[in-house]
Amino acid sequence: MARFTRRSAKKYARWSRITTSWTTHRSDALIAAGETAESQAIDFFRFTSDIKRHFSEEQRIDLVGMLWEIVYADGKRSEMEDHVIWRIADLLGVSGRDRIIKRQEVAAKLDVVEEATAHQEK
Repeated sequence: MARFTRRSAKKYARWSRITTSWTTHRSDALIAAGETAESQAIDFFRFTSDIKRHFSEEQRIDLVGMLWEIVYADGKRSEMEDHVIWRIADLLGVSGRDRIIKRQEVAAKLDVVEEATAHQEK
């Protein structure tokens, strides 16, 4: 399973403070809770099923965009990151088209030059 790098975690914490009224403490607590849950999780289904029940389609698509921002925190994406995002998006009911559009939007916003990975979308 992919793990947050310290840089990705800092980027997420910054994003959560900018887009919500969360404090640094609340963002850090969420990251810590996620790390604890990750160490105990067997798969993504447990998390995504709850999100899918409580988030609108637009919110789920925006969440996938946020995940792409975390992936691009280091300026590139790997095949493993592609796979993780594909799996999460699929479980959230986000279409392949919307997932790719969000990836392209984030890459353009962050001025990241996208490189082909070994695993290409179909």
